[in-house]
Amino acid sequence: MSRFNVMNHLKTIVYDETNMRLFDMYVTEIKGGTEIKGGVDTPTTIELMGTLSDEPIELDPTTMVRIAEYNESKKLERIKQEIKYVERSKHELVQQLHSLQAKVKKCKDFIEDTIGEEYDYD
Repeated sequence: MSRFNVMNHLKTIVYDETNMRLFDMYVTEIKGGTEIKGGVDTPTTIELMGTLSDEPIELDPTTMVRIAEYNESKKLERIKQEIKYVERSKHELVQQLHSLQAKVKKCKDFIEDTIGEEYDYD
């Protein structure tokens, strides 16, 4: 066995628009993953064997709620990441705006000092 903690029996729900089926997977062999000083010598490979059930499955309401809550929490995390990205972008744009406003002010001040106050900026 490897130093990795691996579950020997995995159950996965496979679904499409019409029904859900249970996919049973079993770990048949774990190879590699020998640890040497400074890192891992060989990559770990896991061989799986699986079967797809013939009968459609139905989930109990509690499990359906748990799946929905999990999906919503993942969706919320993605939205929060998008908000952070947009806020960073907004902050950068505001900084660029202030920089450009400062440059325009310097140009106006230079024109006023050079030509005088009767210059039409439009």
